Amino acid sequence: MEANRPIYKTRIGASQLIASAFFLTPLILGQAIAFFIDETFFWSAGLLTLTCGLGLYLCVVCGNAYTEHCQRTDMHQSPKILPTGTFAALMVTGAGLYLAFYLDRPLIFPLTAICLALFWAYHFPPLQLAMRGGGEILQAIGFGLLLPLIGYYAQTGNWRPLPQTLLMPYILLQLATAIAYALPNREADIARSKKTWSVLLGNRTAAALAVAACLGAQYQLVWSRGLPTLLVGLMLIPVAALLAAAPLHHRLDDSFFHQCVFKNIVFSAGYIYALGFSLAQLWN
Repeated sequence: MEANRPIYKTRIGASQLIASAFFLTPLILGQAIAFFIDETFFWSAGLLTLTCGLGLYLCVVCGNAYTEHCQRTDMHQSPKILPTGTFAALMVTGAGLYLAFYLDRPLIFPLTAICLALFWAYHFPPLQLAMRGGGEILQAIGFGLLLPLIGYYAQTGNWRPLPQTLLMPYILLQLATAIAYALPNREADIARSKKTWSVLLGNRTAAALAVAACLGAQYQLVWSRGLPTLLVGLMLIPVAALLAAAPLHHRLDDSFFHQCVFKNIVFSAGYIYALGFSLAQLWN
């Protein structure tokens, strides 16, 4: 990294745009669930919820850059990241306020505030749960439950009926994703004293938990009535890949290649569910 280059520019420049899918995909899924249940869709609400997602993504980008920089230098020497992070937080707040008051979605603003609170609890003291073994649970709640609920509520304006049977599989898939994401970074996390499940339990045990979460999600989908058959069938692909790769689980301790392959397979399960379900609604 260039010594005189602002770290937030380096971080954002190095982050691929596809990374924003972590935040946009759950919001799209929530809106697709709303259409599946209530057959309603408003473009203005949809675009504003995606704006919230983009703002949250920028918050996390700046949060990661800020915490990494503070580990190398005195935190008071890193003012350049704060304006971008503040702009992102204002973007989230502004979109939430517009949805709350102009589109009559009063609970959107507290939900977006909870999103920002989770982001703070994940990255910053005094909680800093990402460093204390709670990051995976926090990600499962944020990406698997809270963001889809924001998308769902933005379209319907109410919680009834609450799509529990559609959200529970996604919570499990997001938990699996959070676990798998840390596997290739285990050595670096140990050096940083970051207590991910991979660090606490070992790669093989953490991977087994991720597979169990994927299987639990698939089990719920199979027994859910009314879901598109194509979606349930597509979800069998990553599950079958994980089961087929089971004999190679011992390589997860020492092979970076196998760790990355496992991570990508687990990632695909969440994306297939969210985007497959959303595209099925578009097709219908």
